[in-house]
Amino acid sequence: MRQKNSSLSSQKRLKQDQTLLRNHREHIGVYSRVAEQLKVDASLVSRVASGSRNNGTVLQALLKELAVLRRAA
Repeated sequence: MRQKNSSLSSQKRLKQDQTLLRNHREHIGVYSRVAEQLKVDASLVSRVASGSRNNGTVLQALLKELAVLRRAA
């Protein structure tokens, strides 16, 4: 039972993260800023944000950047 709850909370967190990313697509420059910080192509950042690619480092950097924007708003 515990593993099932852990799996559900992980899925819930992933869904929340994906929702956050979708809701902030209108922030022009986020992908390019994250890409520049990580020295990767902005297309990789975009694909991670859309969910078509998995990359924990890029995901964490995106969420951090979005948190900064949210605090500034």
